[in-house]
Amino acid sequence: MTREGKAPGWRQIDLDWLRHQRAAGRTCRDLAEETGFSLGTISYLGRQHDMPGRLSARKV
Repeated sequence: MTREGKAPGWRQIDLDWLRHQRAAGRTCRDLAEETGFSLGTISYLGRQHDMPGRLSARKV
């Protein structure tokens, strides 16, 4: 994942990859460090696209 190219901000993140990483138990903090995006951006995408994670587990 790189931030280069014409797509702005979060649109450069492959949502399928992100979903797979979250399902595998990786934290938003780890993914933010790996991708170079902010923790808030990764968290936001997880919430907006109903990805597995700690917040979704609390809602149940």
